[in-house]
Amino acid sequence: MLLDMMGIDSRTALLLLGCFSLALSGFFYGFKFLKLGNQILGYEYLIVGSSSVNFLFYNTTLYPPSYELMLYLDSFSRAFGFPLLGTLGFMQLTHQLQLSNSSKIMLFTITLALTAVILYSDFFAPVLAYFYLAVMYPFCLFMLYVAKKVFDLKRRKTGFSLMLTTIANIVIASIYDFYVIPGEETNVVFNFFFLALLTWSAAFVTMYYAYVVLYESNHVADQNTGNSD
Repeated sequence: MLLDMMGIDSRTALLLLGCFSLALSGFFYGFKFLKLGNQILGYEYLIVGSSSVNFLFYNTTLYPPSYELMLYLDSFSRAFGFPLLGTLGFMQLTHQLQLSNSSKIMLFTITLALTAVILYSDFFAPVLAYFYLAVMYPFCLFMLYVAKKVFDLKRRKTGFSLMLTTIANIVIASIYDFYVIPGEETNVVFNFFFLALLTWSAAFVTMYYAYVVLYESNHVADQNTGNSD
């Protein structure tokens, strides 16, 4: 009844809910990453949160510039945000990678510029969808590696959650540009963007808590090393 009064159908309402869910997880856990000292993951989460707010705005207004911004931010996260920056962010724990602030700024600047190149260059258009897949699969494999490390620390629920959302991400990435769910134009639940938004929201949560497990483990290891000295 309320949705009818607002002029919103159930399918659109769930899409808006999915946008809100991704925005909330992006902003909430993005700031938590920043508190843990990981600027790369923190700012990438905040970018996705901002992208979700913009997607929410576009779905309610159909404002054309908002659509262009949506395409750009989506392309950034699919091409570089998580495949490159997300991997580097986790490698601060898995491989003790240390980057200077200037290197982090340069990474974001270069990848934001490269996003415009691959998105708006005619020569890249025929292979763009395949490029997204080519960079996303290694990231998902890396997340499965992170899940294994979490399992090794006896945090099975967190490890299983990360593994499950990573597999879901592989499915979403694989069908994004290549498969249309039958009847998705009208289906309330089984339409691509609703499923994708929920998958990404869940993945954001599980990635953060997997990071926390590794962070705490490294912190304990550092303390033990200090005590032994």
